[in-house]
Formats: sequence, structure tokens, C-alpha cells
Amino acid sequence: MLDPGENAGIIAYLVTPGATVAWLEASTWGTEVRAEYPPFALKPGESVTFKYRVFGGPLDRLADYGYPHLHAQLASALAALALSFNVTTDKLFYAPGEAVRVTVSAAYRRGAATGYLDYPGGRVALELSPKPTTRTLEVRAQSAQGVQSITLTLTVEQITATREVRIGVVDKAAWGDPLKLVFVWHHHQGINMWPNGTFHGPWAFTHTYEDEFKPYYEGGAYLVQAKILSKYPAVKMVYHLSPSLLWQWEYGLKYGFYDGMSGRFVAPDSAEMRRVAEALQAYKQLAARGQIEIFSDFFNHPIPGYVVDTYPWGARLMEIELEWGFAVTQRVLGVRPKGAWIPEMFFSEKLVPILARHGVQYIVLDSETHYKGSSGDKRGIYTPYLYQFESYRLVVLFRDAYLSNVISFENRFQTPQDADAAARNFVLAVASRRFEDPSAEVVVIAADGENWMIFSPTVATTGIFFESLCRYLTEARGIVDTATVEEVASKTSGLPVLRSIPTASWAGGSDVWTGSPEQRQQQWPAIDRAASLIQSIESNYGSESRVYKAALFAIFMALNSDVIHRSFLFVPHTTTWAEVVSKLYQLGEEQAAKLDQLGLNLEAERIAPSGPPAGRPPEQPPVPQPSPGQPSPELPPATFVALALIAAAIAVGVALILAYARSTKKP
Repeated sequence: MLDPGENAGIIAYLVTPGATVAWLEASTWGTEVRAEYPPFALKPGESVTFKYRVFGGPLDRLADYGYPHLHAQLASALAALALSFNVTTDKLFYAPGEAVRVTVSAAYRRGAATGYLDYPGGRVALELSPKPTTRTLEVRAQSAQGVQSITLTLTVEQITATREVRIGVVDKAAWGDPLKLVFVWHHHQGINMWPNGTFHGPWAFTHTYEDEFKPYYEGGAYLVQAKILSKYPAVKMVYHLSPSLLWQWEYGLKYGFYDGMSGRFVAPDSAEMRRVAEALQAYKQLAARGQIEIFSDFFNHPIPGYVVDTYPWGARLMEIELEWGFAVTQRVLGVRPKGAWIPEMFFSEKLVPILARHGVQYIVLDSETHYKGSSGDKRGIYTPYLYQFESYRLVVLFRDAYLSNVISFENRFQTPQDADAAARNFVLAVASRRFEDPSAEVVVIAADGENWMIFSPTVATTGIFFESLCRYLTEARGIVDTATVEEVASKTSGLPVLRSIPTASWAGGSDVWTGSPEQRQQQWPAIDRAASLIQSIESNYGSESRVYKAALFAIFMALNSDVIHRSFLFVPHTTTWAEVVSKLYQLGEEQAAKLDQLGLNLEAERIAPSGPPAGRPPEQPPVPQPSPGQPSPELPPATFVALALIAAAIAVGVALILAYARSTKKP
């Protein structure tokens, strides 16, 4: 952290040799210096020490402490920080040859000085000081349609800084109808709960009520997105509020919840849950006024294409889980969606009859893994398609994987100005699809709705990016119009027809969820054994019995893909819930009563809510249920909380490291 005005700073300096990479990371959990080292071996009794040195003070003293080379390296960075230089324009899109008003704001933190600004219209002098100086200049938009870059260079003493601002040049007569832009945000959290009612991963709640975007916004990702979007009524988007996320919100608002990471009970009338209620109400209002379209899916975020293709019980359980998911969405939000999100974008043609029988009219798939392998009347990814399988058919849109991944992974915004510029350039990149392909009708952006924000190295400024995006999209109306999937997919006559779409996920195949020994030898065998008991439980107790419904709930919990994903692997969750199915098979009503007592079923398959009285917390103490190789239920609650904290810390650490090293990208 450097202060160019005082020529001072605080520096964490890595002194242990052998590091392959080091970086400064700022996230929800704080700011820290991280380093990666290649693997090494230690013999018994050997040790290794990792050292950092922290310096705070005037930077010219670094040479006195034996680091003259570090002082030299920092000199240029410090000089660059001394000059603040930002550029914007009065609009985003211009007609060919139209006047462009370019506004320059500059400040020099080292005192008064004369700067010289070079721009396409010539050179002007700027009298600079630590206070910002503003100057408006005029240039002309180019004569041809496309994205135009305007470059400006400011020189002050020995410091030179260059800024580029981009504009779109559109001939509306040649442009034709507005380019449609569809955002499909995948808001999801698998139900990370033990069978005793304790949440080992309370993310559905914490990413709603925690202040993750200070100092700019209050609340977590789910709440902040809804609040920002509410300010821009002309911007339409699609939100897949996963049934598992809605179920957790509903559960917490009715009963409160035990947080296994902190060891505390969060009451349904707490300040935290009031923020959850605020988020839920905001999405309801956005849907009611037609600004957002709601998607639903399978109850607890399984891997549907893999399951139906791999297991004899797969198609039947996926159909029931889809029914449960749509029931949760209808109960909590009061809408019956026409669109479905395919979890992990793991599609199989065997899903088409299941989806169609439950009223699903359209889905979104990937341009790289699905469209490229499809066959039929292919006209590019910027148009809807009709896909027919047997007697069933769906409208399919393909996301622009590149642009979707720009949001998902290119989200390091060091300053609010960086975030604003990135949002501006993103809208121009969308328009470029029409510049490059005049037949382009609709661009689809489909991505995790929360992860691009909460896993960004600069979390706080992602909120600014989202708000700037909404502002630029409002301005771009008539050239780029946001739309819902229903608006672009409602007319099926005349759509090009695809004959086949390959079985694939966003990652290509299934290796992300099946490639490790833990997945192959523990998780999937446990799921298979448990799922194979479901039909016997139904035969023994009946399809309307609470034993059968509890068994369905448990197997859907075990199938949660979030804990099977290689980056977030958590075997105990899977095996514990699989063991619950076995106990239900053996003990029947006795075991089902325990889950009902905690309100865990919450009548997930019903449209009308029912269950224990609202506001009553779970009656059992938060101790773990037994599972193969796991601690016995006699462990005291404090021990369980400690174990949960350790597991969570390991999971977070692995997730952060893999976020930088991942070789595949998740939408």
C-alpha cells in the first residue's frame, strides 16, 4: 500500500526463496499477501520456515535497510500513483461523424505543475494540483460503424500516463432492429445442512445479509443485485433463483437456522433474516412488474444429465426432483416458470421429456460444449433454436461463452473508475457481435449470479460494475435492448431446427464431478446404494408416506453437486445423507419423525406451505449424525462446531487457490 503524497507505504515483502508466484488478494475475507511454492519433500524431523518481512515508513529508507533494488522497483509505481487521470464521454453510442464530448479529470498529488494533454484534436496545457482539474474536449466519431478507441496521453514532469476510452458508432438506418441482450443469472446455493438441522455452509444466508461490498453498498450479493436492479426499471434480466436457495431462505425465515461455522443460532426475526426477507421481497417485486423473468430447476442442484445417463434410477428421481423444484419456486415466489436452468449445464437428450412434461418451454446451453457439437439447421449462436426429441420439443438459446466468462472471471476492478470502464466496454463488446455479424438477433449471457462477485479479487467494486452496467444498458436502449427469454423465445414458428445436441456440461464432460478417487470410490457409490433403496421404501410405506418423502429429501440432499464438485469437495455431506436413506429403509417412521421434528422436509414437494409452527427453532441440539468414517453422534456440540469450522476453513482455502489455478471455467 503506497501513499504517493507522503512517499511512504506499507510493504509485505516475500523473502523465502522458491516461490513461483505471489500476489496481493483482497476479498470478502480481507486483504492478504499470498504465495505459491512448488511441491517439496520433508524427511521425518525436518522443517521449513516461510518468512515475510513487513516494512512501514518512508520509502527512501528501504535502501538503508538493505533493499535498494526494491526502492528502485517501486519508484515507477509510486510516480504513476502520483498522477490521477480519468477520461469519459458524454454518451456511449454516437452516429457516424457526430461530435464526441470527452471529459478529462486529472490531479497531481505532488503539488502544482503544468501537464500537457495530447488527444486526437491536438495538444492542450492543464494546470494541475492535488485537487482534480476538469477539462472537456471535442473529437469526432469515425465515419464507419464499429467500436472506436480514443487515446489521450498526459505528461507531467517525468510522468506520462495514457488512457483509452471507447465509444460505439452506429448508423441506425443500417443497424435495423435493436440487438437483444438476455442476461440469465444463476443464483444458486445447494442446501449445505446436516440431518440435525445445522448448516455446515450457511452461504445462502451470509451472501445475503453480510456487508460484502463496503463502502459502496450494504448487504450481500443476492440483496445488492436486487437493490441495484430495482433502480433501473428499463433493464430486464432473467434470474434463476434456485429452489435450493429459496428453500433455505424460506426455512430461515420460518425457523431461523443453526450456523455450524459460528456455532450460533440466527433467529427468524433477527436483523440478518430481515435482510433475507428484504431480498426475497425485492425479487418478488421485480418479477411482479415484469422486469425479471424467473427460472426454476431441480430441487437441490444435482447433475441431471450425468445422472439420467448413468443410473437406472436416474430419470425417475430427476423427474421427481424437478417437480419438487418447481413446487418450491411456485410456493415461495408465486410464479410458475416457463424456463429451466440445467444445473452445471449438464444436458442430456433424456432430460427433454422430463422438462417438457413439467411445462418447461425453453432452456439455455453453452456455445462451446453444446452448440459446436450439435447438428441441424445451424445459423450461429445469436438466434433461438427449436430442438425436438421424440414427440417433445424445447426452444434452446446458446450463451456466448466468451462474454459470459468475461463477467465470471475478468472481474478485477482496482478502482470504481476501472469498474465503470469495464462495464462500458462490456456493453460495447455486446454491440460488436452485431458489427461482426449483421444477422445477430440475440446475445445471451449466462453465468453464476453470485460467484463472479464474491470470488472476485476486488469484491467491493463488482457492485459498482453491476450498477454501471445497468446505467449503460439504460442509455443503450434502441441499439442494445435487454430482454427476457420469454420475449425472444415465445414465437417458435420459423425457428431453425436442431436435430441433436450432445450430452455435455459447461466443463465438457463429467470429470469435474467424477475424476477424483473420493468422487468415484465414496460419493457416487454411496449415492447409488441409497438411490437404489428409494423404490423399496415407496413399496413398503407408500408414495404419500412421510418415510418415502423423507427418503426423497435425503437423496436429493446427497445429490447436491456443490459438494461433489472437485473444487468444493465435501464427502461427509454426501455420505451422511446417503446413510439417512439407509436408516429410513431400516427404521421407517422412527427416522422420518426426526426429520419432521426439525422441519427439514418443509413439505418441499407441496405448493402450499405446512409444517411445524413458525419461529420455533430445531428441537435437537446441533450434533452430527453418524456416517461411515465420521465422528459418532455422542460428540458434544462444541466439538462439532470446531470440526465444522476446520472443514469450512480448508474448503475456503482450497477454493481460493483453485480459483487462481483452475484450468477449466465454470459459467
